[in-house]
Amino acid sequence: MPPGASVFLSAGCSGRWYFDWIERHYGPVDSHIGVEFYSPEPDDLPPNVEWIANTVGDMHSVENHSVDLLFSGQNIEHLWLSDMVGFLSEAHRVLRPGGHLVMDSPNRVQTAALNWSHPEHTVELSVAEAITALELAGFEPTRTAGLWLVEDGGRSLSLDAADDSDVLVRSITSLDRPDESLVWWIEATPSGVPDLNALREFLRAVFVEHWPERMQRFIPHIATVLPGSGDLVNELEPSVVMFGPYAALPCGSYRVTMCITGIDNAVSSPGYVDVMVGEEVLGQTSIDPLVVDQTVKPALSFELTEPMSFGVQFRVFANGSARFRTMPKVQFEDLTEPDRGPTYDRRCI
Repeated sequence: MPPGASVFLSAGCSGRWYFDWIERHYGPVDSHIGVEFYSPEPDDLPPNVEWIANTVGDMHSVENHSVDLLFSGQNIEHLWLSDMVGFLSEAHRVLRPGGHLVMDSPNRVQTAALNWSHPEHTVELSVAEAITALELAGFEPTRTAGLWLVEDGGRSLSLDAADDSDVLVRSITSLDRPDESLVWWIEATPSGVPDLNALREFLRAVFVEHWPERMQRFIPHIATVLPGSGDLVNELEPSVVMFGPYAALPCGSYRVTMCITGIDNAVSSPGYVDVMVGEEVLGQTSIDPLVVDQTVKPALSFELTEPMSFGVQFRVFANGSARFRTMPKVQFEDLTEPDRGPTYDRRCI
C-alpha cells in the first residue's frame, strides 16, 4: 500500500488481531480508525485506535478530508447496494486530497467460473465494474493488480497450488493479470466530483444482472455429473447430492423450487430436500415417488427473521433406494418485496 499514512482508516476490522496485523505489515500509524458493523469492540484496543460501531456506508463521525489512507480489505463484496454506494461516497468525503483508497475483493468473473461461494457475500464485482464504480464515485484508479492466478489461456486453474513452485509462479504472474486472478487489488485517489446517481444506477444494474447467478452456485457432492446437461445423478447409498449457494439474505419470506427427474422406478420417496441456515434446518420436504423420466418439482417456503442471515443453503438428499437426476439450479423467489430484488438491505423491526 502507499506508504507514509499518519491517519489510517480500515473499512471492516473484526478484532484486536487486525490492528496488530496492519502495524506488523504496513507499519505504525499515529491514528487508526476502524469501522465495524458485525463484530463487537475488543476490550484491549491499542491507544492509537478509534473504534466506530457502524456500517461502512455511514462514517459520519469521521471528519471531512481527514484520512490519509482508507483500506477496504475483502469488504465491499459484503455490502448491499445502499451500503456499497454509501461506502464509496463516504470514502471520497473522508480522504484528504492526495489520499489513497485501497481495495481488494474477489473477482466475480473467476468466482462464477469456479462456482465459489462465501456465506456472507452479496454480489462480487469484476475488475472493470470496480474501476467504473470508483470513477463514478470521483476516484482515479492509480494501480490495479491481481492476487492468485486462477485462469490461464481461458482454462480455469485449481484454487489449490500444485506445489511450492506453483505458488510462486501463480502469485507473481497474477500481479499483471487481475482479470484472470481470484482477487483484484485497486489503489485510487480522489480526483473529481462523485456522480452518486450514476453510481447507484450502475451498481443497481450489476446487482440485478448478476444476483441470479450468485444464487445458482451449487456444489455436487456424492453424485455423477452428466455431460452436456450438467445434471447430477445420485449413488445408490444415502448421501447429499448437492448443496449451495451459501448466500446472505435479509429477513423475509422466500420459496425455493428444485427439479428432480426419475432414472429408476421408485415406489416410495427416494429422498428429500431442505433449507438450512448455519446448523439449523428451516424446512424439509420429501421427493415424491418417481417413475423413469417423470419430473417433480419439490418446493419449500421459509422465513428468515434475523436482520441478515448468512450461509443460506438448499440441499438435496438421496436415501439410496433409487437413482434420480437433480438439476443443479433452483427457482428462487423473494415473496416479501419482489420489486426490490437483490439490491435490498432489509432490516427486521
